[in-house]
This record gives sequence, C-alpha cells and structure tokens, in this order.
Amino acid sequence: MGKLGLFVLQTTERTLFDKISKVLNHCKTDYTLICADVDFILPSAIKQSLTFLEENRDYSAIQGRFLTFNVMENDKEIDVKIGQTYPLTSVNNNNSLKRLNQHLSQYGIPTFYAVHRTNVMRTIFKIATVQTSDLRFGELILSILTIIEGKYSTLNILYGI
Repeated sequence: MGKLGLFVLQTTERTLFDKISKVLNHCKTDYTLICADVDFILPSAIKQSLTFLEENRDYSAIQGRFLTFNVMENDKEIDVKIGQTYPLTSVNNNNSLKRLNQHLSQYGIPTFYAVHRTNVMRTIFKIATVQTSDLRFGELILSILTIIEGKYSTLNILYGI
C-alpha cells in the first residue's frame, strides 16, 4: 500500500467543485479523500479504508463513523454523539440502478467525505462541475454518481471527528 500524501494547489477557478476537479487532475494516487476544514479523519481509519478498497474492487468509496460535538443553543451544554451522525448504511447491490434506489430511499448524508478511488472521484467531479455550481445540489449529484460507479459502505470504526 502506498504512502499518504498531501497536495496543495492554488487555483483561480470560481467554484469549489471546479477547484477540486482541477486538483484531482494532479493527483497521482489510487485513492482520494476530501476532508472539511473543521474535521479530522483518523490516519488509522484511512488505512483501514484503503485496505477495504484494495480487497473489494467493486466498491467505489468507503468511510466510517464520526464523533461529533454540538454546542446547544444556551452555550452551556455540549451534545456529544459517537457513531453515525447521519443514517449511513452499506449500499452493496451488484445492480447500479438498485444501488441508487437503495441509497436515495435512505439518503441522509453525501458520500463526499468518504475515501474514493481517484478515478471515480475524477469522473464524478467532471460530471458534477458541468451539471451544477450549487454546492448543496452538487453534493447530491456526487453522491448519486459515487453509488452508480460502485458499491459503498460504512465501516464500524471511528473514522473522523
């Protein structure tokens, strides 16, 4: 298994999706992970995700469970959730249309922050940048395209904070 790497590229593209699409063209690894600036993905979870994808070629993406902190309105309480903040489940039917139907019938969060195969990530961003510049709708398109490209699963591991 290859090394984990970090790549930083300044771009002049207008939208976030255009920027990500451009950066993906420079990615030389087999796998890609996008991480929000307020999140931290555990290195051990990345390694387990990579191992899973290596052993399961029919999966396009994988992630795990998140530990989340939410400050309540009165700023005196902190709500801590361990597990799945959103209803994530495996979508592993061999038929892409059935996978898509299953995914949309239980949709709760985009697959955006999962470890993806880089070729899948390039494909879905290329299509998404043509279809929309609206990040909210774009995440739905990306999630749909990820599911169409291959199976998707959530590992029962702490993935991110």
